[in-house]
Amino acid sequence: MFLKRIEVVNKNDVRHFIVGTPMETVVTDVKIKPDPNKIIKTIELSEELLKIEYGDNEVTWIPINKATELHFKKED
Repeated sequence: MFLKRIEVVNKNDVRHFIVGTPMETVVTDVKIKPDPNKIIKTIELSEELLKIEYGDNEVTWIPINKATELHFKKED
């Protein structure tokens, strides 16, 4: 399922991903200022993974099986 935005709530942090905004990065539970050159292009949700395409053909896979909550908005 393709999404416009998603909020992933874990035990120790909350991460937001929104199509058209810079990629939010978390390193060892510390949020780093988003890179304005790494704009999120697509967000795809499957049963166990969140696939995020951003920047210059970069892809990140985030496991969501340990997330405590997911809040998302589907693409129209």
